[in-house]
Amino acid sequence: MIAAQIAAVQTSAANDFPASYTTWRKFRDAQEAATGSSEIASNITEVATSADASAHLPGQMGDSVSELAGLSGPVQFGAPRPIGTADRYRTRGATT
Repeated sequence: MIAAQIAAVQTSAANDFPASYTTWRKFRDAQEAATGSSEIASNITEVATSADASAHLPGQMGDSVSELAGLSGPVQFGAPRPIGTADRYRTRGATT
C-alpha cells in the first residue's frame, strides 16, 4: 500500500512538472516582454526629448548670429594704419 502511494505521488509529480514548467516559462516570457516594452518606451522618451531640444537650436543660433552681427557692425575690416601715417601718402606739393 505504501509502495502504491509512492508510485502515485511520483506519477502525479511527473505529470504536473511539464504543466508547472510551462506556466513558469510563460510567466518569465511575459516578464521579459514587459521589461523590453519599458526599455522601448524609455528610448522613445529620450528621442522625443532630444528632438524637442534640437527644435529650439536654430532659433538660439539665429539669436547668436544676430548678436554677433550687432557687435561686428562698428568693426572696420582691413589693416589699421598707425596714427600720423596719412601724411606719408600725400603727394609732395599737393594742397589739402
